[in-house]
Amino acid sequence: MATWFPAGYFRRHVLPLLGIGLPLLALSIWLYAGQTSFARRAAVTTGTVQEVLRGAPIYRQDGQASVTINGRVRYTANNMEIVNLIPLGSCGAGLAATCVFSKAGDTIKVAYDPTDVGRAEVVPWSGLPTWPVPHVWISVAALISVICLIAAGINVMAVRPLRPLNGRRHNGRSRQSDSSDDRKT
Repeated sequence: MATWFPAGYFRRHVLPLLGIGLPLLALSIWLYAGQTSFARRAAVTTGTVQEVLRGAPIYRQDGQASVTINGRVRYTANNMEIVNLIPLGSCGAGLAATCVFSKAGDTIKVAYDPTDVGRAEVVPWSGLPTWPVPHVWISVAALISVICLIAAGINVMAVRPLRPLNGRRHNGRSRQSDSSDDRKT
């Protein structure tokens, strides 16, 4: 049987792409499944912002800065009073003057996981979606994995197209003509 790929081609050009693409695809599916399951089983309650904490500014390469806003929120979950640090939003450099977030003493809606009451998020105005929009990192991991898998498929198909279905070999001879008598001549 003839070699399907040139020596070392599959190992050099296809396996690294599959080694990057498949684990990243599995990771992004697993993370999105966790995000979706949280949105489906979350219970919603009201919480009171106890304190607003501004994070350190994060500077981009163009000199613009953004700041994350966290809040220490008190809410009741499973008949227990819980105080948790929850992200309330972020302010970009261009939006710093018009940044809107909760102040101390405000009442907000909080979604928490009944099995892990420490995991909580602020409920958006539209409510908790059944199929939430994936976080940015999940989308980036899925995009990189799809690009790697497509590149691996292109590498496989560019070197060796699909085998013909009529039973002929690459050089055009049929399998029946490979008898021992034909090989001697």
